[in-house]
Amino acid sequence: MNDIFDALEHHNFANEHQIELLNIIKYILIRKRYPIDIDELINRKIELLKISSEFPESENSKETNLKPRMAALVEILDELGIGPKHNDMKTVSKMISLFTGYSEKNIYNILQKGFYLSRKYHFQQVENFNAMFKKLKSTISINMTKLY
Repeated sequence: MNDIFDALEHHNFANEHQIELLNIIKYILIRKRYPIDIDELINRKIELLKISSEFPESENSKETNLKPRMAALVEILDELGIGPKHNDMKTVSKMISLFTGYSEKNIYNILQKGFYLSRKYHFQQVENFNAMFKKLKSTISINMTKLY
């Protein structure tokens, strides 16, 4: 199944087309009596594609996107018990760098100083992240007034 998911992503099909193709594949696999867990995998992928379609990529500059992304990742890492509170700041910076594509040094400097999110620049992105967390039935949320 991962090969099929990778092929769909590699060819940059729109989410709607990926959903259509996955539904066709699912129908074929059901007719061939494949195991139910494959059906569950496809359903989960379809659900994730639908969710990501609801939250289109922001047109804001990269700089305004970094802090909300960092806040979301810090919250996720803290929930897993591997965030900045629990680990070396350089290691956490490297992890966030891998996810965001920003330099490890820049992320390290921001985390070391700490940062607040601005209602003016980050509110919509934080709302999108919090809506996504809620839709995924997670207790994680980003607090606009928290020092990260």
